[in-house]
Amino acid sequence: PSIRYAFTLVFPLSFIFGLAVMVYQDGVMEWLSWAALRGTDGMYWLTPIITFPICTGLALDYDIFLMCRVAEYRMEGYTNKASILKAVHETGGIITAAGVIMAIAFGGLMFSQTDTLNQIGWILFSSVLFDTFVVRTVLVPAVLMLAGPVNWWPRKVPKEGLKDEFGAPAANVGAMEAVPDYAAWGNDDHKESLRPFSPSPTQNAPGQINGGTTSSWNSPGGL
Repeated sequence: PSIRYAFTLVFPLSFIFGLAVMVYQDGVMEWLSWAALRGTDGMYWLTPIITFPICTGLALDYDIFLMCRVAEYRMEGYTNKASILKAVHETGGIITAAGVIMAIAFGGLMFSQTDTLNQIGWILFSSVLFDTFVVRTVLVPAVLMLAGPVNWWPRKVPKEGLKDEFGAPAANVGAMEAVPDYAAWGNDDHKESLRPFSPSPTQNAPGQINGGTTSSWNSPGGL
């Protein structure tokens, strides 16, 4: 967990505060001609003190949303990959909605005439958007995938009878990522849905009638 936080918490905070220094100390956004992003030769000393705990709290909040679901699915017998995929799928909407709402709220500070409020608003605005659309969507799942079994040390997780993201039995449970074992999967409906379409000699492909082709589908009463 400590290594994961180094990538998913320290790196984003370093990026956000580095970006703030570029905006307000180096003036990289002055070409926008917006007073909220003009260079001020530095930041007010109280700005990092106010924004650091808020940014850290938001990052941990979104991390809890995601990691609780990943741990829940892993304890239910899903593989590491399947747990991550299902957790990102189910929490993506919640994290995105919360992030957009918070970004709108923090963005209102950038319409102030006070430089300190502009700096606080920009740091919080950029932090929550970066954490929502980059860190929890891309960086955290990537780190979890690369870490593999290390994610759960020293916690004990199921190692036998694992399932993939579709609920199918998985083989090669000793590997970092189990491979779905569809031969042992009893639900033929799911297996049929995964097979590519290949028409039989007596079955025409879509758009083909008696060896010829047609530019559109026939109506139900047509040929």
